[in-house]
Amino acid sequence: MAYDLNRVIQVIEDGLSEGIFPGIVILIKRRGRVVLYEAFGYAEQVPKERSMEKTMIFDLASLTKVMATLPAVLRTVEQGKLGLEDRVSRYVPGWLSKNQATGDKVHAQKAAVTIHHLLIHTSGLPAWRPYYLVARSGEAYEALIAAEPLAHAPGARVVYSDLGFILLGRILERIWDRPLDEVARLLVFDPLNLKDTGYRRLSLLRACAAGDFQVGDGEAGDDEAGAVPFLQRPRSQFVATERMNGYERQAAESFVAQFPQESSMTAQGAGGGQSDIRFCPTLDDVALLPWRTGTICGEVHDGNAYYGLHGVSGHAGLFSTAQDVAAYLSMWRDRGRVGRRNFLSESIVRYATQNHTAHLNSARALGFEAAPTQGTPAWEGGCSAGTAASSGAFGHTGFTGTSMWYDPYTDTEVVALTNRVHPYPREGIVPWRRKLHAAAFGK
Repeated sequence: MAYDLNRVIQVIEDGLSEGIFPGIVILIKRRGRVVLYEAFGYAEQVPKERSMEKTMIFDLASLTKVMATLPAVLRTVEQGKLGLEDRVSRYVPGWLSKNQATGDKVHAQKAAVTIHHLLIHTSGLPAWRPYYLVARSGEAYEALIAAEPLAHAPGARVVYSDLGFILLGRILERIWDRPLDEVARLLVFDPLNLKDTGYRRLSLLRACAAGDFQVGDGEAGDDEAGAVPFLQRPRSQFVATERMNGYERQAAESFVAQFPQESSMTAQGAGGGQSDIRFCPTLDDVALLPWRTGTICGEVHDGNAYYGLHGVSGHAGLFSTAQDVAAYLSMWRDRGRVGRRNFLSESIVRYATQNHTAHLNSARALGFEAAPTQGTPAWEGGCSAGTAASSGAFGHTGFTGTSMWYDPYTDTEVVALTNRVHPYPREGIVPWRRKLHAAAFGK
């Protein structure tokens, strides 16, 4: 049966007409060849309408985990600076701090957590915390995550966790002695020639906006200066996300309302003479936060990445175009090769993209979501690409409406970047994605 792009376009038009998202850029490759690359709808509707264009830059949200943190970790492993089975306690000084070792069993479970556990979301860390209500630095976040009691034993269950990838970002910074945005640029974006991809560190954004430094003016260091051209992109090149931060605020209020005061914790300062930090958030903390009030565009949407981590984190903060995301995904399709050179070894690509949690509740590769195998515990829960994804397929999604998937059986790469949180988060993206991939994979 011939490949039917009309089915794909119909699914996209349905998503627009049903109000699931106002705009999308779609890029599909079949057997390594681009078969669809188009923009539909609007990049922004509030405060004024802007049509979507193919080259526009999206807030990738959690695609950051697999497009910045994951490849940086794997390249660090291949350079012998990190091991996948290394224990987290080797790199995070407060991981086994005395104030949270409540017993031999708890201490042993914490001690057993590895880099591999963080990558496949089986560390036992909870999914999310609004640490930004009390924390304003990477050091504070590291201390709070290290103090978190595990929700389950390492390796026992998949719980998709932002905290694990925030911690991986901190570990990369410690190993390379550089900020994460520089690590990702030097290890990932520059080697892959991803010129429209990068973080938007808030302090540098504001410096650029104020004209405090320009490329080559000597004010920024060499590493900082390399990021400036991306930071200087005009607002018109970016796709808008939420108007105000209403969803994040509601999530924080709900968390605080249900947070038992006896669960408050004090995290030991993360070195450097820093004070301890206490996490016992109140509704006053939520009310007093300087929440954004306009349409968010060109700065990270995620609350922890924005309010607490200044635009740069291992779990969120990356911006890119459909073309750059597709180029990155093609590297995985080509088993780590980019042109005539290896970005990653074929062996680590094979290992990274296999299902590491076939016996658990959700199918995970390293960083990526994996397509579950029928008859396994993860099958009932499915995956974001739906049942059309063949065994061996892998991909990821982002809260702002972004996704990438590769199906090796049909040799199809799908990059679908939407702005489904503009001007407010919309329902329906999960079933819509499954319809899209059923059409895109030709099933």
